[in-house]
Amino acid sequence: MSEPVVVADLCSIKTAAKRICKMKRRCSKAVQVVTVISTLSVVSACEVIKQVTQPAEKAPLAKPSLCLTEAQEDSFEAFCNISYWLEFVIETEELTSQQRIDMINDLGEETPSLVKKILLSQGAETPYQQRLRAQNWIVKISAGAPQKIKLLLNDLIYENSKQLLEFESAITILSRVNARQEKTISNMQLKLTAREKEIQKQQDQVEQLLKIETDLIEQNRNEKR
Repeated sequence: MSEPVVVADLCSIKTAAKRICKMKRRCSKAVQVVTVISTLSVVSACEVIKQVTQPAEKAPLAKPSLCLTEAQEDSFEAFCNISYWLEFVIETEELTSQQRIDMINDLGEETPSLVKKILLSQGAETPYQQRLRAQNWIVKISAGAPQKIKLLLNDLIYENSKQLLEFESAITILSRVNARQEKTISNMQLKLTAREKEIQKQQDQVEQLLKIETDLIEQNRNEKR
């Protein structure tokens, strides 16, 4: 992964994300998520650049950070930088489901690795169990996360994924109900078919008895003559 970009690059993050989405004619939830948080901080960053470009002032460029304390920076490392989120998502956007799984399996349990595993678990084809596991990772690292990272993890990623999990769970339950109903209908059809055969058999037996009786009556008439 490349080093986080400076503030000047940050001002074009939103525009770059829009261009990427336009070129692909689609934009993943993960890219949209990072674009939102980038927008939250890009205004202040651009104001810094605006002030720096004025002839009367010469202030050093500052790197906007999602982390407020040194402890948070030590914990979240590169993910304290806004542009790093978008950079990581863009680099992993075209990965297949299996490639994402392989990357997740290779990552450790440190906070930056957990963030990466969370983002890798937001693919459209992510299985239910893996997406649910990512929810638990979010809960695990949110306790010590800065407010803006909590916004990313909880309000934008966790809630969106939670909704997808609920939809998938509802579809699974509905599928099971439909399967049970189909099985019930199939059993009823089998029973109905068996009943129809039994009725037909009884009807054939009655017709045979009637024929025998008719033959006997006709025989008695012929004998009397």
